[in-house]
Amino acid sequence: MKKWSTRDKLNASGAYSSSNQDSEDANPAARQRPPGRNASKAQQKAKGKSVHSEDTISNENINLFNKLQLRKAIAAEKMAEATLTKAQAAQT
Repeated sequence: MKKWSTRDKLNASGAYSSSNQDSEDANPAARQRPPGRNASKAQQKAKGKSVHSEDTISNENINLFNKLQLRKAIAAEKMAEATLTKAQAAQT
């Protein structure tokens, strides 16, 4: 009994077959490797150094946020007072 290995497979011309024939591209530029760890980190650091980015928070936005937080705090206090008043009324 003969044991077959994958290397014994021959194509029509009698040559050994290759398992990676489909992966070989005619254009080697299409198979470019991704950047390494250090190159990626340097690129990320360079992105963060822009002086005027679209993600900056303006003073106007900060003031609007603070006003909203104050309104939320006042509303929460009113709800707490109303709950306390309701609980006291239920006890009497």
